Amino acid sequence: MMGRILVKVASRRNHHRSVFDVMRDPQGKSSPINYFLNSSKVFGVYVVEFALKSALLAAGIGAYLWAPEKLDVHSQFGFGAGLSLINLTWVLIFLSMLQKFFPQALTSIGSRKQFRELFHLPSVEKFLGKDLADLSDDVFSTNFFKGSENYKILLEEKRALNRGALLVLLAWCALNLLIGVLYFTKVIDQGVLVLVSMFYFLADMICVLIYCPFQKIFMKNRCCVTCRIFNWDSMMICTPLLFIPSWFSDTLCAVALVILIRWEVVFNRHPERFSERFNLNLRCVGCREKLCRMKHQETSEKGPA
Repeated sequence: MMGRILVKVASRRNHHRSVFDVMRDPQGKSSPINYFLNSSKVFGVYVVEFALKSALLAAGIGAYLWAPEKLDVHSQFGFGAGLSLINLTWVLIFLSMLQKFFPQALTSIGSRKQFRELFHLPSVEKFLGKDLADLSDDVFSTNFFKGSENYKILLEEKRALNRGALLVLLAWCALNLLIGVLYFTKVIDQGVLVLVSMFYFLADMICVLIYCPFQKIFMKNRCCVTCRIFNWDSMMICTPLLFIPSWFSDTLCAVALVILIRWEVVFNRHPERFSERFNLNLRCVGCREKLCRMKHQETSEKGPA
């Protein structure tokens, strides 16, 4: 009840309608139509991305069946190849990676929570009379915080998240090593590897909007916003491309590696930004994206201990 009151107050203060203010039927349930009428910009962008990536994969399958040479990453990549399917794939994947470098990008806070600008503690939590949100990089490294019970909780959360991430890493390596073995034993060819990469590109949207096996089986996190491995997607998309060295593969893998390293460095230096206990922007009560609407997940209003 208190969460709803706070949301309504914030909505009036910002002079715009909150995504929480959905029309409800007499039984108090939101209809599917109203969910989409009140969709956030991020949700809308992700739906469009889902459609584009689906079309890209369909085009890739069509090319593999009727013109397999169109999936050659050597001859079909570069200015000389013109508006080829491979060039289009490179551009789309590169643009999806590029937005991960900016905190203002129109993408989920699940990806952007690594940035200091997106870290915000509840205003009731004070340190020396100042809002912790303005002192996050300083306060969380002080002996005062490291000697507190919240610090122990943060470390335990970090260890739990790392355990889930390790399980995902092992499963992902096993799956793609199998794909690599199939490729080098000539059971599948280069075109299939490109198709697998295209499928991974689409699967990223499936995980966010519909169903995520990593979340349900390994991570057990509440939603994508709190996902420990959200920005691993770039490297995951590029994994099959590691088996076919080329300018197409090398450039994408290099950018993906930078994104992955940056993500891991920030997580290990500032785990508080990834915790809904400390970062108010990751809690359901402050969520304006509602990417989980198609998953029908339970909400959470976890607060600090």
